[in-house]
Amino acid sequence: MKQLVCILLSLLTTSALSSTWAVSVADVILTSEKVITMAGHRQAQPLAVAIKGEHILWLGDIGEMQTYRGPSTKIIDFGRQAILPGFIDAHGHASYLAMTTQAANIASPPVGSVENIADLQNTLRQYMKERQIDDGGWVIGLGYDDSLLLENRHPNRDDLDAVSTKHPIYLVHVSGHLAAANSRALARVGINAESANPAGGIIRRRPGTAIPDGVLEESAQYPLRRYMNAPVQDPVATIQTAMQTYASNGITTVQDGAASPETINLMRAADAAGYVDLDVIMYPM
Repeated sequence: MKQLVCILLSLLTTSALSSTWAVSVADVILTSEKVITMAGHRQAQPLAVAIKGEHILWLGDIGEMQTYRGPSTKIIDFGRQAILPGFIDAHGHASYLAMTTQAANIASPPVGSVENIADLQNTLRQYMKERQIDDGGWVIGLGYDDSLLLENRHPNRDDLDAVSTKHPIYLVHVSGHLAAANSRALARVGINAESANPAGGIIRRRPGTAIPDGVLEESAQYPLRRYMNAPVQDPVATIQTAMQTYASNGITTVQDGAASPETINLMRAADAAGYVDLDVIMYPM
């Protein structure tokens, strides 16, 4: 059981905590010595929370919970583990998180295990092996951080060509504002020595030449973005995985900022399939 247990108590008010609700048998009753109600004042502990379906029936002194307990009511005691309202993701991209579940995790600790360029290369090789990606298939990695790598630099096209010249490789920086690509990926989107820097972007070059070194800044990486979903085999199912990831971290309201029409339709399809069990706020692009 996670040390932090979150349930949705946001509809409770100070007056509701002290009022008597119509008696109904709860499906589950949670008890804890640390129920944090966010109601503006401290409640005497321990407390109990009675839940039926998706609604909180009652919250109060643990000694009064028997009123809501029936033969089939499940009692879960969290002891000194905290129960508190679900967190709200104030700035996020739920559909992007869904996509990341299908990409290689090339982040440094504690998010990933990549500490140097060799680790990054081995992580990509293992990802390709596990996914059994055919020649020509895209390899997408997310979350590398040049400032946390032993070499203190971005991986370049030579580093990624050492992983594969048969697969286009596209790695997104932890900031989302930079990327690294191998030679095959650059060729796939037509980035070469004759390519000019796009408005709002920079194609980094090998010293003393016009040859791209594989690192792309801001809008220079946009031609590659169209391939970010290439590894995703079941887009709707990835939404379910994203919802589970949010919930496992106590987040019950999520955001999908800058959502495209395709993203909105994907979320609707996932909801119709019963995969969206959190509150999702979408902001169309």
